[in-house]
Amino acid sequence: MKKNKLKIVIVSSALVILTVVAVSRFFMDSPGSASAVATVAEPEIADNSSPQNRELINQIITPVELDKPRKTVELVNSLPNNLSSTERQALYDFLRHGPNDSYHYAVKNDIINVLRNQAEPPPELTDILLELYQDKNQDKVVRIYALQHMRPWYRMQSQKDPRIKEAFFSALDEPDTEFAGTALLAMRYLSKDQEGFDAQEIAGKAWKLAENADANLLSRISAIQVASTLTGKTGDGSRYVQYATSGNAMPIRLASIAAIGVSGDRTQLEFLSQIAANEPEPLNSAAKNAMKKIEN
Repeated sequence: MKKNKLKIVIVSSALVILTVVAVSRFFMDSPGSASAVATVAEPEIADNSSPQNRELINQIITPVELDKPRKTVELVNSLPNNLSSTERQALYDFLRHGPNDSYHYAVKNDIINVLRNQAEPPPELTDILLELYQDKNQDKVVRIYALQHMRPWYRMQSQKDPRIKEAFFSALDEPDTEFAGTALLAMRYLSKDQEGFDAQEIAGKAWKLAENADANLLSRISAIQVASTLTGKTGDGSRYVQYATSGNAMPIRLASIAAIGVSGDRTQLEFLSQIAANEPEPLNSAAKNAMKKIEN
């Protein structure tokens, strides 16, 4: 037992040392030097990293025991909104190479929030988000987070970077992944007030994905939701009926029943009443809610 405990301690210590050493290089070299780790070319600048921020970031990038989760999240949210280039680069490296598990996913998500909300928008953040998303060797959840964060980041930009729009549309070419649904949800929001995101075009692409029986289940659900939201109360929900019937996956049925309600199609009230009367939860409740939506 003592030998096993010793092995665990050695392995854990090694992981901590490797992670801290890799990222701490950002604090020992200026971004433009030959030995600095950087992903975005930028002018050589003096390192204005403060000792306080340096210590804070070193604590954040040190892997933690999963039974002590809150401390690092709190540390991330205490980061200032004027991080230096060197400090941001350390966080970028953690996003790339830090641990990936349920706890560290939350840490990475909050790190991106902090980076998006800097007083001066980081000029390299678009490149970092695109890199994380487009790297097929990167953890899938991290890739999804990067794609999700591109939506609010795009809205914040005074000069819109067309590469973000291209990333959203190209994600639709991967219907067998969750990226397609993530991109559709982002484009649905952007279609409200951003040029270049036409609601009708996006609804059409959403419906095409919804009809693809081989597409990723979560993406199909998102596609049905996006299509119904963007088309709204058309008075015709017939296209969703085939996916609301038995034989389809439960999540697909639930999304389709809700879509019928959004359409306001009164001719489907009898169909919905049959589901409400004869199907178990949560289908019967979904049908009742859809009927209320149509009748109100």
